[in-house]
Amino acid sequence: MRSNPVLIASAVASAVFVSCVGGQSAEATPDETRPLVLTSFVQRGRTDVYRNEVLVFRFSTALKPGSVDWHSLQVNELIPAGSKPAAGARIVSGNTVRFDPRRSQRNYDESQLPNSTWFEMDHPEGMTGLAAHEVRLNVAAARTTLRSRGGRRLATPYVATFSTSNVCVDPVPGQPAFIGDHGTGLIGFEPPRSGATGLVDADAVVVFEFSEPVLSASLVPGVTVIVTKITTGQQVAGAVVPDPDAASGRRFLFVPTGVWGADTKNKQGWDVQIALTKGITDLAGNTLKRAVSFPVFRTRLPN
Repeated sequence: MRSNPVLIASAVASAVFVSCVGGQSAEATPDETRPLVLTSFVQRGRTDVYRNEVLVFRFSTALKPGSVDWHSLQVNELIPAGSKPAAGARIVSGNTVRFDPRRSQRNYDESQLPNSTWFEMDHPEGMTGLAAHEVRLNVAAARTTLRSRGGRRLATPYVATFSTSNVCVDPVPGQPAFIGDHGTGLIGFEPPRSGATGLVDADAVVVFEFSEPVLSASLVPGVTVIVTKITTGQQVAGAVVPDPDAASGRRFLFVPTGVWGADTKNKQGWDVQIALTKGITDLAGNTLKRAVSFPVFRTRLPN
């Protein structure tokens, strides 16, 4: 099993969840006798921040959660045209704010509701790899400024930078495995194959599901995802994309270019076989536990 950088991530996590002995807890009582200032940004100046690492900000006193948003606490990716906001959830706990790039704000907020069904993170790969980022805390406009629980505005603006590596912390130790559409052990189809004939629609997409988030860049048609017309031995052109209805990093779709087409010589759809190689990896680079080859399926003749 490939080793992965858990130690640093654990240190970051412990800084978030565990109070140091004799130090200020994450649920610090508001102290309105002193100004609201940033006291530390854990990742400041680092050039090796993991793509899915949680950024940690600590302040001199507890914050009003409603004042923490995408404008008052900015995390931006620097691009040639300027900058663009990095996706992530801002999570307020007393005097600490965590910026979690593994999920959107909506995903996090929904996960906190009673009886929520939003268990999985919707952006597990995190930030763009090998990219420069900046952090900005604004004080210019009252409505977009961080505030303490007692209403004090942030006293001093703040700007800092950091850069990401191209490495992710492994959220699930060990190698990933193919588990099949909703745990069936088989590839799925959307729309589903015919229960009567077993044929796959001419415009259907193929569904893959894994035991943990896998690196999308490792799913390469013709290399790690091999889709073959049995009769001719030709590779089927297409793309592999995250499942938009389950953006967990575990479900992906193979979308053929156009429709599957037809075996006109035999007056039927194509017989197709799909194989997944061990070149598919999880976020930390651990390879697929075993290569998988699926039973041949036949496509329906296009209309």
